[in-house]
Amino acid sequence: MDDIEKLKSDNISLRRELEDERNKLDTVLQSIVDGVYTTDIDRKITFWNKGAERITGFRADDVLGKYCRDILRHTGESGGSLCETACPLEKTMSAQSAIMGKDVYSGTVWGRLVPVSVSCSPIIDKEGDTVGAIEVFRDISGQKQLERQKEDFYSMLTHDLKSPLQVIMGYAELMNSMPPAQLSLNSADFINIILLNCSSMHSLINDFLSISRLESGSMHLDLRKSNLAELAKRVHDNYMPACLKKDISLKASLPDSSRESLLDEKLIERALTNLVSNAIKFTPRHGTVSISLAEVDGSAVMTVSDTGPGISPEDIGLVFEKYYRTKPTAGKDGVGLGLAIVKSIVEAHGGSVAVESAPGKGSDFIINLPIDNPPESR
Repeated sequence: MDDIEKLKSDNISLRRELEDERNKLDTVLQSIVDGVYTTDIDRKITFWNKGAERITGFRADDVLGKYCRDILRHTGESGGSLCETACPLEKTMSAQSAIMGKDVYSGTVWGRLVPVSVSCSPIIDKEGDTVGAIEVFRDISGQKQLERQKEDFYSMLTHDLKSPLQVIMGYAELMNSMPPAQLSLNSADFINIILLNCSSMHSLINDFLSISRLESGSMHLDLRKSNLAELAKRVHDNYMPACLKKDISLKASLPDSSRESLLDEKLIERALTNLVSNAIKFTPRHGTVSISLAEVDGSAVMTVSDTGPGISPEDIGLVFEKYYRTKPTAGKDGVGLGLAIVKSIVEAHGGSVAVESAPGKGSDFIINLPIDNPPESR
């Protein structure tokens, strides 16, 4: 009798230990950020973690006991369904081997497809039989967006480098085919055009080098005491001819002098130049571009305002990202580095840059630079 009671007690203890281990495993799987679910041999869902809920919107109560094909509806890059012909779970169970990092699209409760990277492995019992499968899937929307941006970037880079090269080659071939007497009459104009296009290419290449050096921290800041009012006035005067040509009013609200700041004058002038150049580019005829400078709480605040088309709410948080271009920039030159360079320069000085804008209301780009606590030279 005592042996029977002891056996019962041991069984109860064993069940408790198994339950504790099961709860620990469940806690671990629920804590994983990626989506994790398991199925039986028929691909009916037996477990569904919080990561899967977050990515797909489907709750565990809604999917348990259902076929995974009715929930996730995995599709390939071409849009064709994988569930009947190339299901990762079916393949991993048939081959009794893992599948790693397969990119597919997953259905969601919101009706849209989400790109995910899928890894699967069979669940094999102690007899060696396959009794189900486990799938881990990771949302790769950000990665896919970056890949699209890179493709767009390379396309724009090819276009922006190819255009001036075509002009240079065209005029070089023209000059090569002209008789010496005719060449001497037109050479000055042709050389000016060639030089202008070489300058455009040089500027583009410099943008790539600058953003790379700024982000890696390898660009040395040549910090010297500088007068921001004089710097802003210089940028204003440099762009006055361009504004007159486009029939744009260029205004300046600048103090006669400002407290000297320790900064890299060439880099800050480039940042302000990028903002003013952008403002002129997007401001229509008879519009206005304004440059202002003020000291606020120990910081120099430079603002470049325009009466252009403005920036949409979905774009405004992305305008300082590398290679990002808003819809109004579609027909404009450039590869989307100008504002990223501004941000990198300003942040290298311990400052910040922000934008305030709305569609149809123009834009205000605001640079905030510390005066009392300047950056250390790097």
